[in-house]
Amino acid sequence: MNPKQSTVLLVPGGWHGSWCWGKVIDTLAAHGVTARAVDLPSSGEDVASLADMHADIAVVRADIEAIGGPVIVVGHSYAGMVITGAATGMPQVQHLVYVAAFMPDADETVLVGFSENSHAWSVEKHGARHVPREVARATFFHDCDAATQEWALDQLASYSSGQLRQQTPGSAAWREVDSTYVVCNADRAMPVEAQRRQAARATYVKHLVSGHSPFLSQPGEFAAILADLVRGPSGASARLGGAEVPPGNDNAAPRAVPVDARSAR
Repeated sequence: MNPKQSTVLLVPGGWHGSWCWGKVIDTLAAHGVTARAVDLPSSGEDVASLADMHADIAVVRADIEAIGGPVIVVGHSYAGMVITGAATGMPQVQHLVYVAAFMPDADETVLVGFSENSHAWSVEKHGARHVPREVARATFFHDCDAATQEWALDQLASYSSGQLRQQTPGSAAWREVDSTYVVCNADRAMPVEAQRRQAARATYVKHLVSGHSPFLSQPGEFAAILADLVRGPSGASARLGGAEVPPGNDNAAPRAVPVDARSAR
């Protein structure tokens, strides 16, 4: 492996942990790409110890530092908030990847563009948010095979979302670093139109015909996107084997950042 090749740092969304990235890590490793995943303190089994967004940001910044070299940072769902704040002012970060994720500006919360009941499928219990098992199956994992669904449902934890709804990342790393937004076109958790609105801020946009969890339902195709980014512009000639973008999807090719966004970098 090229010693200057970026490491991929994978950041899970709410209710999830590093466990959800295992298939992607294994696929990337088989093709010479190093990847690692982090657990966020806002999700876990011990409700009393659940932390806030600022603690999540601190954990990701520490992991970026610990890697000690160039990094591509990937955030799923809520973790888009986290990587937006965590990667700011860190020159080792080469690229940001938002996967069916929030892509906020510095002063925006997770409610930007959404109503208060956007996550009505989660319930408040003992000071944390929980997703009922069958709701999670239909919302997060509907396009995964049955065995993967059962395994993933067993892993889901509590999520300290109440306090997070009022917090902002404090900075917007996508104004400093190029980014890719992966739109999941069959998502039942993050509305596709909401993804498209946020993807307008990204340097590049990719599409997968997947639900909210492509790292479980389409790990090969998703890993191929990441591998291309690690390899740089020449990576397209050395794909892992998945279709890059389903035919007929718009915004699949690299495109320019809007003038106002790039001028703020």
